[in-house]
Amino acid sequence: MVSRSDNLSKVLVRKQFLLSAEQSARLKAQAVASGMTETDIVRAGIELALAQSQDETVAWKAGWERAGGLWAGRDDLDAFYEARREARRLRHRRVFDPS
Repeated sequence: MVSRSDNLSKVLVRKQFLLSAEQSARLKAQAVASGMTETDIVRAGIELALAQSQDETVAWKAGWERAGGLWAGRDDLDAFYEARREARRLRHRRVFDPS
């Protein structure tokens, strides 16, 4: 039996975006050359960009962990920055959605 969480992970969400004429032509040529659909190429590109972003985040954290001084030896940086992000979200809601 397939669990509900398995079904939810396979739900696709429609996104719409614009490409330049050159990007569109290059995408079409890549699709023909690779035998992949344009959609699959776009999805692969998104996955690549997200993975690279994650790698940069990990590298940034590793750099701070190696740094000396105030930040040396801290094992709470994830929680620290999550608290800062949450405070920023709450402040944004108060300013832009004061309902």
